[in-house]
Amino acid sequence: KKKKTSETRTSMLRRIGYEYVWPDRWWLAFGSGALVVSAFSNAFAPKAMGRLIDALSRHNEKCDNNSVARELLITALVFSIGAIASGLRVEAFARVLESSVYRLRLNVYRAALIRRSAFFDGTVAETQRKPSDLAVIAEKETKIACSVLTEQAQNAVRFTSSVLNGGIALCNLNTRLALELVCGVPVAAIFLRSAAKAVSRRQTLAAEAEARSSARCRECLTQSMRFVRAAAAEGYEFNVYSQLCADARRLALDYGAARGAFHGLLDAFGKCAVLAIVARGGFFVQSGLMTQGQLVSFGLYATYFCLGLGGLAKFAASELTAGKRAAKLCLAALHDLDADGGQDRGATALLTTPDVCSKSSMISITKEYHIELENVCLSYSGSQRPALNGVSLRVRRGEIHGLVGKSGSGKSTTFGVILGLYDADSGSIRINGHELGDLSASEIAMLRANEFSTAEQRGAVIFRGSIADAIDYPPKAYNKDYQAIQKAATLAEVHEWASSLGYDADLGNAGSAASGGQRARIALARALRRPDAKCLLLDEPTAALDHATEERLLDNIVNYAKIHHLTVLLIAHSRAAMARCDTLSVLSEGKVVESGSFAILSNGQNSHLSSILRRAEQSSSSDEVVLINS
Repeated sequence: KKKKTSETRTSMLRRIGYEYVWPDRWWLAFGSGALVVSAFSNAFAPKAMGRLIDALSRHNEKCDNNSVARELLITALVFSIGAIASGLRVEAFARVLESSVYRLRLNVYRAALIRRSAFFDGTVAETQRKPSDLAVIAEKETKIACSVLTEQAQNAVRFTSSVLNGGIALCNLNTRLALELVCGVPVAAIFLRSAAKAVSRRQTLAAEAEARSSARCRECLTQSMRFVRAAAAEGYEFNVYSQLCADARRLALDYGAARGAFHGLLDAFGKCAVLAIVARGGFFVQSGLMTQGQLVSFGLYATYFCLGLGGLAKFAASELTAGKRAAKLCLAALHDLDADGGQDRGATALLTTPDVCSKSSMISITKEYHIELENVCLSYSGSQRPALNGVSLRVRRGEIHGLVGKSGSGKSTTFGVILGLYDADSGSIRINGHELGDLSASEIAMLRANEFSTAEQRGAVIFRGSIADAIDYPPKAYNKDYQAIQKAATLAEVHEWASSLGYDADLGNAGSAASGGQRARIALARALRRPDAKCLLLDEPTAALDHATEERLLDNIVNYAKIHHLTVLLIAHSRAAMARCDTLSVLSEGKVVESGSFAILSNGQNSHLSSILRRAEQSSSSDEVVLINS
């Protein structure tokens, strides 16, 4: 069993190498060539230094200047070639690493964007991958998998070369030698420290750029995926993340080049320092048991052997194992979509054909009812009871229709099936008289992009950026229409606060600079900003607001809907919101148990709505109320 698992992980790592590392095969070949040259230089350097020491000894005896000059030239040439090869090797493999991570990370992120409903469910089965897991895979595991195939692999080859060359050389040298350690201060300490600071600055810039791309990945995949899907913003998110990854790759390549130059300097100065130390140690071999050159060679080969053995042990024990595990996770995220629910058709269409939503309308508008649900049932994976248990609902075009119910009665799930985020187990869902299940992938994409505009209860979702960025999401044009943004903000009662800060003010990570009420109003402004939408889906948009602000906001929504002939589906918690609905439907345990106007249902002594209102008045912690304004 263990052998089979190991073979499987090895093949997965090989697959990552073929699909994501191999496209940079010319850089791999270049880096491998530099690696071979560097290995030969390291193998010959101790011998060259030993011969130079012996030549110096003979010079003292015979005054052989030509021999000393020749050996000095050979040693300098070996050092130069090794230093140049070492720098080029590090830069080449750094380039391959960052390019392969760039490709793999984008593919993992794309796969996460197009996953089906299991990705968004609050109750995720054990066999299904959670959003946070995919964020970690995109952020960290991609680099681990590619690193073991590039930089760590070339380090393993260097360690192997050191072990083989050092071991063979040590066997040929005098084992009776007792070496006294000679300590000294590197001549180039100050210069190397300055170079290290320059490399550190580039490392910081590269780390910050990667942190920005990672933050965007986490915000989208772990906090805001439902909103991104409902807003048909997968294409925009992919483009933003692509640009962030490209910036991170550019800075990482710059850091790789600087690191390569620094390694070349270390290689050169390190060998020079060793040469100085062993030359000084030559004074201790006057007994004639060994020449100075043999002393030098022995010390260096012993160092190479020990360092190589330790590096190989680390690679085999930890780095290779971590790389195989990361490769398995990355490939699972890319290829197990069928097992976890498959691909979302609308998201796939948006990423495959970015201009799929450029058409003005999805399908013909000829039906009296804008939205129709008939006996819709849906159960989440791992849940003991169905979220929707035969919901039937008709929403007339231009109507404000409310759905009321306790927490868990199926209100937000109703939004999900209308948007096509979840596939119903049974029943019929019709938009403009067309079965949702019969729509093509491009029509699903246009449905989300052009037909609906949403503001969700979970969805006061704000990415890193300015107030204008939060409202104008996803942007329709390169240049923002600040007049339209301010108009939407005014309707959402957030213009005064936004203008006091400035619409270009940064909201911080995930909108941390805004309060809960401000975030809710920004989400509503975002929904009102989409001019082509024909239906507003609002999930408790006033839940975090005071009564006076709620009254003004509800009036703005109603007036805006009437002027623009919009259908409004409103999930709300307050009497004020219910009173503004043309029709109310009450949900209980995934079913519509009663429908009618607010006046009739609220005055009925035995109605479900009056019961909910009484409990809300008696308790400080009101039950959730859902209003679907159609």
